[in-house]
Amino acid sequence: MLNDVIYDAEKAVAEYLQENGARVSAREVGLDLRAGRLYVTEDAIVVQGHTGSLEYYGGFEYVDADYKTQVGEYTIYYADDERVAGCLEIYNDNPQTA
Repeated sequence: MLNDVIYDAEKAVAEYLQENGARVSAREVGLDLRAGRLYVTEDAIVVQGHTGSLEYYGGFEYVDADYKTQVGEYTIYYADDERVAGCLEIYNDNPQTA
């Protein structure tokens, strides 16, 4: 069933984040602290659950739909978007977080 496919994809994202991601505050990627907690990977920023805070306080509502994917409860914003790339650059340039 399709639900099983979505469940498996969501589980794969969770495992990938556990192995390759860092859970950080929005401030660590140069955003308003109210944008919440998120995951940073080499090429994406990922939010688990509600994205309203990141979109409103972090300006991610302007990330083009072509650079955003929803997998179950995870929303993935890809570094192909300027806003996302800039946040990842800030994160990687800060030796205390990267």
